[in-house]
Amino acid sequence: MLAVLQAPDMQSALARARERCGADAVVVATRRTEHGVEIELEMPGERHDWLAQGGRMVVVGPPGAGKSTLLAALAARWVLRHGARRARLFGLGAAHSLAAHGLQHVGRLVGLPTAAHPTVDELIDALPASELHSLQLIEIPTRAIETADLLPLVGVTPCSVLLALPATLHARSAQHALRRHRAARPTAVVLTHCADSAAPYEVVAAASAAGLPIAYRLVGTRIPDDLLNAEHPVKTSLPERTRHAVA
Repeated sequence: MLAVLQAPDMQSALARARERCGADAVVVATRRTEHGVEIELEMPGERHDWLAQGGRMVVVGPPGAGKSTLLAALAARWVLRHGARRARLFGLGAAHSLAAHGLQHVGRLVGLPTAAHPTVDELIDALPASELHSLQLIEIPTRAIETADLLPLVGVTPCSVLLALPATLHARSAQHALRRHRAARPTAVVLTHCADSAAPYEVVAAASAAGLPIAYRLVGTRIPDDLLNAEHPVKTSLPERTRHAVA
């Protein structure tokens, strides 16, 4: 459903859109200013606290989606809340590969130990049992999802699989990415590159159609400040002019 509404101010526009289209609507409210147009985005969010109890958290996503930045942001948020004890980063890659060096860089950034393994089977064998109040953060590239059996990795409790999807994706690309990562059994989507897209409703709609909630939005590269809960409102500006709220 697409609705275009007019209102005297931003709050009234958002309220009317919610009333007209329901709590699950993605709402984009715009206001003309002397510099162009101000845009405020609100979307339905999953209010589950993904980092509250720990366990195993797997990050997947297409190349360039920002998986490593998301991994670092999640790790930093865990460390700020719980300290560096009982947390570790895992990934795929040979000992001196770019992937292993990238994982080590993230570990140094947030102060956590890291371990990279050449194959999914070796990674699974090396992982301790998933436990509450400890955290295993694992980055898995798309190629591994398409060639390996991930059920022993993700089929444990507690385990969350976060699918990183750029907010700039069009509907067809988002649907393709969701199909490619279905074998990883994602439990939620994280919107990345949000600073480059004022209204990512095509990605949100694709995730909703797949039955996946939005867990977080990653709006930039500041760690962990740019990792926002999905329902956190975002404001931006564009050098265009319009006077409508779209839901």
